[in-house]
Amino acid sequence: MTSSRVQSILAFTLSRCLYFGLGISFIINKGKNLSILACLIGFIIGYFILRYITNKDFKSFSNSLLGKIIIVFLCIYITNYTLIAFTILASNYYLTNTPTYFIAIPLFIVILYGVKCGFPTITRLSELLIIISVFIFIIISISIFVNIRIDNYLPMILKIDINFIECIISTIVYSITPNILLLYIVKDYNKNAILKGYIFGSLSIFLTIIGIIGVLGSNLASIYRYPEYKLLQQINILNFLEKQETFFALIWFIDLLITSLISQYIISTIFKNKYNTIALIIVIISLIFFINNYQNALFIYNNTNYILLIPLIIFLFIKSKKTKSL
Repeated sequence: MTSSRVQSILAFTLSRCLYFGLGISFIINKGKNLSILACLIGFIIGYFILRYITNKDFKSFSNSLLGKIIIVFLCIYITNYTLIAFTILASNYYLTNTPTYFIAIPLFIVILYGVKCGFPTITRLSELLIIISVFIFIIISISIFVNIRIDNYLPMILKIDINFIECIISTIVYSITPNILLLYIVKDYNKNAILKGYIFGSLSIFLTIIGIIGVLGSNLASIYRYPEYKLLQQINILNFLEKQETFFALIWFIDLLITSLISQYIISTIFKNKYNTIALIIVIISLIFFINNYQNALFIYNNTNYILLIPLIIFLFIKSKKTKSL
């Protein structure tokens, strides 16, 4: 049985995993200064959606064919995203002359090894890595907030338009949809533990967006694909602790690694003896059609919110229909 502490840790990670390299830059680009308010509204609505979901029985959905199709789709899509996100960051800022194959394939080998070790090993790894992640995040947050300029938040004139609504919807999708995987893999889940993890995960993203806009300003931040990474390139602590973006990349890698391990472990439990073949297909598709294809990677960036909104709506519809029938 998975402990409440582990469930909170996994919910914390899954609530954050789609923001780095995707969600944060997309939301700031759409909402500018109002992205702060849009995210706050999105996280609050997301909390009540997750509360509603965790009140329901998940077993019938997990055992149904439609449920397995949705879960497999989410696992493959999220794994593909993690490979794209990590590979693009590494190739753009660290290993600029290294072919992307030599970045993505070793990462996927690590994922396969983690899946082979089993879910208990994945949870123990998450417990260890989350300590490192939270410690680094606290240090980075201190350095960010002492460099905030209040005038960067202005003007913040409420304008409810399509971009503002899209920011709210995107926030809900990015933070809630990955948690469906947790509800699938943890059969006797603890509602309060998952909600606690969601709250802290959402709060960390909310504070990150506040810090980015407060230091860079929304106009400058909206230009960058990795505004959180660019932010830390400009900051040091007491003029001696520099290169904090490397530590931030470590936080991001931890979230991506745990998320991809969970996704692939779920696929391995569904396909069992055929898993190696499925895993090979996933990495080939990711390498050929996305990691080495800028247009397709851009499609993922611009449409993930709507693509993942579809399984979330289907899932909520199934749950509400079952409630009425009862």
